[in-house]
Amino acid sequence: MDEDILQEEDHSDSDFVADRREKLDLCMVDVFHFIKRVHNIPIDAADDVHWLPETSIQNDLYETLKQTFDEQLLMAQDVSTVSFIWFYLCGLNETYLNDFLQWLWRWVVSPQMGQSTAKKSHGAACYLAGFLSRGHYISTELSKEWLLKMLQWASDYVKQQADQSRQSAIGLFKHGTFYAVCQAIFLVFCFRYKEFMGKDRHGTNEINQWNLGHIVHSSLCPLRFVAWQVALCFASISRSLQLVYCAHVLDTVSKKANDGSTDAVDTKNAFEGFFPFDPYRLPRSADNVRSLYRHFSPLVSDASSLADEMKWNRARVARQYKTSIGPDEDDFLMDVLSTSVGDKDKENYLTLYAASPGLRQLSDSLQMEM
Repeated sequence: MDEDILQEEDHSDSDFVADRREKLDLCMVDVFHFIKRVHNIPIDAADDVHWLPETSIQNDLYETLKQTFDEQLLMAQDVSTVSFIWFYLCGLNETYLNDFLQWLWRWVVSPQMGQSTAKKSHGAACYLAGFLSRGHYISTELSKEWLLKMLQWASDYVKQQADQSRQSAIGLFKHGTFYAVCQAIFLVFCFRYKEFMGKDRHGTNEINQWNLGHIVHSSLCPLRFVAWQVALCFASISRSLQLVYCAHVLDTVSKKANDGSTDAVDTKNAFEGFFPFDPYRLPRSADNVRSLYRHFSPLVSDASSLADEMKWNRARVARQYKTSIGPDEDDFLMDVLSTSVGDKDKENYLTLYAASPGLRQLSDSLQMEM
């Protein structure tokens, strides 16, 4: 009897989630249609848009949405669908894009007067990383320009800490913006390094001059406090390129965590990172972002080894840290694994290595074809 009741409750919860997802999908369709209408973009005649406002000024809409983003999204965690409104909007107009990236950067480098402004800085860095890594409409030149700007800021921060007479402990919230920017650097590099190198790898010498090792091997140990998926992905790619040797950093942290050392600081103390533009799952509205969206695409020579390392090393670190795999981490990892493993391997991975008791089913975890 009790089992029957539990099954009914599970079925009811599933129906509730499906209903909410469908409603959100319809709402996103309407928002995309409204943005299209304001920007004079043709809308499919089969879509019912008669109730939408007839006119609106484009710049007014952009400023209104930017203000809404500031008030509602910048400090919000685990937002993975509504954020695509701004992703789509910035893909329509280069002026919007440049202004929005600059606006996010101003939040990143703004003086932190309290915890709220610090969290806004962290969130801005996560969104900046999301745009630069996922936006197919962002050119290689622009992404490199922003990557170099973040590298310069991080390098200056490392030098500033080194110049202090007494260095503060690593992994603290006061360094959260630094770790958020480092995660943005690593993520953008992983998603765009193939473009930075060029077809004949002629860009390798330039990348070597970026001096990534100065940041990676700094006393602040950024690889210890960014998302493990990002750290492992960067470590694997940088080793393949013979750019920065990172394995010993990750191994040292793993051993300290396994031994119960107090030096193994919980990454949540530094900043709460997230991936706002992980694969879009709503079927009806997906067409609006499909052409704008970039999936993880490493060099063919790196894909297989990268997927293997992401599977096994992530599991090892998760067990030693006794951490769980959150929704954002699932999506990022699935995007990496999809480059070189089949569905059966993904299923085995989720079955064997999922540490979260609330892990979604395989059908929900795999990214929707876009």
